[in-house]
Amino acid sequence: MNGMTLKIDSAGRIVVPRQLRERYGIRAGMDLEVGEGEDCLTLRPVRQEPSMIRVNGFWVHQGVVPGGFDWNRHIDEERELRARQASGA
Repeated sequence: MNGMTLKIDSAGRIVVPRQLRERYGIRAGMDLEVGEGEDCLTLRPVRQEPSMIRVNGFWVHQGVVPGGFDWNRHIDEERELRARQASGA
């Protein structure tokens, strides 16, 4: 630790000093991940990665699928849409 002390307000908030925000690229509205150790807490910026990347010519989704997402229904709907488009309907 570098000896920096922060105060928590009555709502449980802390202010991250400007020097640390600049060093770690933390901006207003950014998500921070909270880690817990035996006797410590850590804050880490959540880096946003694109959810779609191209791998060997294919688009690959690497994000998180919403809970309850029905892949079978989605595939059926997509096939139906493409069939209608191909037939000109």
